[in-house]
Amino acid sequence: MIYKKILLLYKDRQSLARLSRTLENVGHKVFDVDDTSKAIELLREESAEMVIASDEFRNPDVFELCQLIKEDDNLLHRSTKFLVISSKETPQAKKKANEAKVDELIPEPFTLPILVDRINSLLSDENHQAPGTELSGSIAQTGLVDILQLIEFSAKNGVLTVSSGMRRGTMTFAMGQLIKARVGKIHDEAAVYEMLSWKEGDFFFQALDMPENEADTGVTPLASVSSLVLEWARFKDEGKGKPTSAPQEYGAKEPALNLLFSMASWLDYLREK
Repeated sequence: MIYKKILLLYKDRQSLARLSRTLENVGHKVFDVDDTSKAIELLREESAEMVIASDEFRNPDVFELCQLIKEDDNLLHRSTKFLVISSKETPQAKKKANEAKVDELIPEPFTLPILVDRINSLLSDENHQAPGTELSGSIAQTGLVDILQLIEFSAKNGVLTVSSGMRRGTMTFAMGQLIKARVGKIHDEAAVYEMLSWKEGDFFFQALDMPENEADTGVTPLASVSSLVLEWARFKDEGKGKPTSAPQEYGAKEPALNLLFSMASWLDYLREK
């Protein structure tokens, strides 16, 4: 996948910062404006393959902005995709989006990994990461939880390496499912909990190629990323330190749709405790 330039219009500065960091760690170049009236002027000076805007803007609103962008012959990029984050999924919002030719309307709340996956799908004909493509960054800036969710929802194959000082751990994924993890002599779920407890350090994901049925050739996945994260967060919230074994109340293939974008901020708070 060839990485793209994305313009963000988001009034919530904390959400803007989180989304911006995540997109940059995936490899996209991100810039932002705080006013829809400035967006077209900026897009005439700098090319962007996508605009992501929340629907809280007015004069013009984001739907009017989308229509103006789609019809503007002076833009440097003639096929700019437009994604709207909607505070309410109403028939009126859907009608406005259709009339303005919005490429994607995503209602809140949403999971950050799902949003990133939809962005990448719109920007590329390929919905999977090419072999050898790397993700890297700081776990202090982009939480490890976000990276794990992105890998799971995007069904990626590869190895995630996490380092913090002299400590180093790895997690191996097949089609987004965690199949093994290790930190020194600590293995599997306990190793994941150990890495989630690190507040400083770096991560590096190396995508690997494998047959489509690789995940079904006898390799038993560990507990799902969503259940591991929820179990770890529960222990932190109760002041119990970190778990040491697989969570009991969550199935290995439980979908992670309940890990909402708003929950990521709560997890950031827990990591600081």
